[in-house]
Amino acid sequence: MTYIQADGSIKIAENSRIMVMDNNYRIMFYSYNGFTVRRSLQNIFIKNYIINRRRMVERLGINEAKKIVNEFYSYARNYTYIPEHVNYEFLQDDAEKLIKIYGNFIPIVPPDQYLSIYLKITSGCPWNKCTFCDLYQNDKYNVLHLKDIESEINALKEYFGSSITSRRSIFLGDANAINIGSDRLFEYLDLIHSNFNLGIYSFMDVFTTLKTKKFEDFVRMRELGMKRVYVGLESGDPDVLNILNKKIDINESINFINTVKDAGINIGIIILIGAGGKKHSQGHINNTVNYLKKINFTHGDMIYLSELSENERFLSALKDKPMTSQEKYDEMFKFKSLSSFGVPVVDYNLTEAVY
Repeated sequence: MTYIQADGSIKIAENSRIMVMDNNYRIMFYSYNGFTVRRSLQNIFIKNYIINRRRMVERLGINEAKKIVNEFYSYARNYTYIPEHVNYEFLQDDAEKLIKIYGNFIPIVPPDQYLSIYLKITSGCPWNKCTFCDLYQNDKYNVLHLKDIESEINALKEYFGSSITSRRSIFLGDANAINIGSDRLFEYLDLIHSNFNLGIYSFMDVFTTLKTKKFEDFVRMRELGMKRVYVGLESGDPDVLNILNKKIDINESINFINTVKDAGINIGIIILIGAGGKKHSQGHINNTVNYLKKINFTHGDMIYLSELSENERFLSALKDKPMTSQEKYDEMFKFKSLSSFGVPVVDYNLTEAVY
């Protein structure tokens, strides 16, 4: 059975198979036999499934991705018209067009922003010194000019065409995009708000941004469409933050987050599983929970649990044994008790957090 959904996307349900694509024939989701595959706009295929009650995530290689694409379109063509030229190569060409608009690959988005329109107002990360993060190591931080953002908006409108109705939000890139000067940010947000009738979301840190933004700034952001900011807190433990090279003052950052909340903007707080290694695991858990108890959570806030993938810089700073996969799983299970804060606690797996 074929459905045209409210956002214009096409949903096909055939026995145990569910296929979803936008109205430009881009695959979005495919569920079959207990597996779910999501295609990112950059043509990366992410497969999810459950083994022994654990959610497994993997990125598919090209051969398996091609097999999924061929199977998807083969079944879908039994229920709706799809042009013959629509295949894996069509999707790859489409992804390259999008990457060309941005100038480079988009490394990460929050798990609830897969269906956003990613809009770069900055490039790279203004801090870029966290020991655990390699996402922007090769990107020089840069703030885009207004004319460049206007060109980007026009190019994205042309790229999405009528399928833009299946996009649910605007996500500002890259890292900590709102850290730019307030007057400039408001000019950019006003431009975005006038072009898209969608909520706006962004990453934010709590050690450089608190030096540039005040309560009044966040009130204005909310008026211009800002709905939620995502904070890479990682830990509420000073020793762990030192290992991660995040210059966060515990009390100042708590007050700052609550200031954002008071301005009417929701918060997504990201916690890094395994960030303290074996030695600091219990302190990481206890002090992070104590930190979160001081946040004025309300409806629309989120807590994200992201498993650390160790690199050499992190291991050098840790000076201790990293946690095993099972130990990280156990630590994540303990953090799951954070549901007592009354907000959703969800996984943030970087393997699948691609745009």
